[in-house]
Amino acid sequence: MPTTTAVKYTTDYRHRVAETPDYCITEYKVSPGQQSPWHSHTATTDLFYVLHGRLDIGLAAPDEVVPLRAGQSLQVASGRVHRFTAGEAEEGNAGGAHYLLIQGVGKPDFIAVAPPAPGG
Repeated sequence: MPTTTAVKYTTDYRHRVAETPDYCITEYKVSPGQQSPWHSHTATTDLFYVLHGRLDIGLAAPDEVVPLRAGQSLQVASGRVHRFTAGEAEEGNAGGAHYLLIQGVGKPDFIAVAPPAPGG
């Protein structure tokens, strides 16, 4: 059974920009290949907004990867298993990403889950 954990994962920069009882906004910078563990949230949604670079959002059930570039965003519904992976270098981009994570409504939790089975 999934459990709420205080999981730490590697990022180059993490700064809490704003926080209220119902929302929080965190700024991140990540290097190519850095990623979060697969996880979900009980009640809050995650809104990823990319400021620079590329951030790939992996989603489960159904399985898909959504590549986000500067100026693009994606909202992940509460309960949906997901993770981010910072993009590799490509023409015009040294790789990695600088993004905002906006979480709400409610207190964010982090429920780590096993990686989804390939194709399932």
